[in-house]
Amino acid sequence: MSVIEPHVGDLVPIEITVNKDDGSIMDLSTASAKDFVIRKPDGTKLTRAASFSGAGGTDGVLKYTLLESENDMAGIWRIQAIVTLPVIGTKHSTIEPIEIHPNL
Repeated sequence: MSVIEPHVGDLVPIEITVNKDDGSIMDLSTASAKDFVIRKPDGTKLTRAASFSGAGGTDGVLKYTLLESENDMAGIWRIQAIVTLPVIGTKHSTIEPIEIHPNL
């Protein structure tokens, strides 16, 4: 049985849940800005607009699909969500690693 893992040139769906400092889910429905900062293995940085999951941000989940043309190298990628909320201001998620595998 094979495991599906992201490879160079694949579409790669990304989802990050943004939490409050106490670990509970942050309601992002009033966010005025929501982005993913994506750092490739060579240090190149991409900033992409994130979208809400089907819950409209109340579940704290942001998503983006890494395009085939963006996914151009194997290695460990790092992803972080950045949101701007009224009263709170700018909030950064934890940095999440994603391993992109080479093709044969």
